[in-house]
Amino acid sequence: MNPITSLFTYLLFSISILFSNNLLTLLIHVVFILILFVIKREYWFQWKSLTNTYWKFLPIFGITFFLISIILLDDKLDIIFYKIISSILRMSGIITIMTFYIIQSKSQSIFFAIRSIWYSSKLNFHWIDKMILFFELTIRFFPTVQEHWVITERSQNALSFHRGTQGFIKKIIQNAKMIPDFIIINLHNVDRIVDNMKMRGYGKIARRSTYPFLRFGYKDIFIFIFFSLIIFGVHSVE
Repeated sequence: MNPITSLFTYLLFSISILFSNNLLTLLIHVVFILILFVIKREYWFQWKSLTNTYWKFLPIFGITFFLISIILLDDKLDIIFYKIISSILRMSGIITIMTFYIIQSKSQSIFFAIRSIWYSSKLNFHWIDKMILFFELTIRFFPTVQEHWVITERSQNALSFHRGTQGFIKKIIQNAKMIPDFIIINLHNVDRIVDNMKMRGYGKIARRSTYPFLRFGYKDIFIFIFFSLIIFGVHSVE
């Protein structure tokens, strides 16, 4: 399945959960999520670690929702409980389904798929190539930028800047002082990347090829139409 098709199906299912108006429709979505849970059981531990914070704060959310509803609304208790349960099911379903997508998908493959479609279109707009490249580099080098920030932070600590005992405002001020050094470090890396790209001939030819080439075929078009019709059919009978 093409990565764009996979993203579309997960997003469409999440939107369907969000716009489910009755409990029966929500329960149908929950059943599908449980089936997905069984199919993707090798990702359970990763899912648990990514969603652990949400499950910890879920009771607080439920209690807060209940208290606000009691104070501000004139609804009966059964209606309030229904709203709480439906809200929790919606949020939990969306978080679960998108967490599974994040775990099993690779952000870089999305750009491979977008670039493959753009390359297949035979269109020749250099600014689109630049925009795709910008997002590709942002995703690829973000972990490196994070690592540089940690290195800069540790270097400050090694120079006897004891930040552990500082208050919140002082930490903000200290981080602000670190930003110029951090920018300089990354500007050197940017210059090196730009030089390497120029040496490889980027910019002399408008169109860039792609590898791997991810074909968007008839199967993906069928999945787009099939899932859209199913979701539209489910919500049209609500």
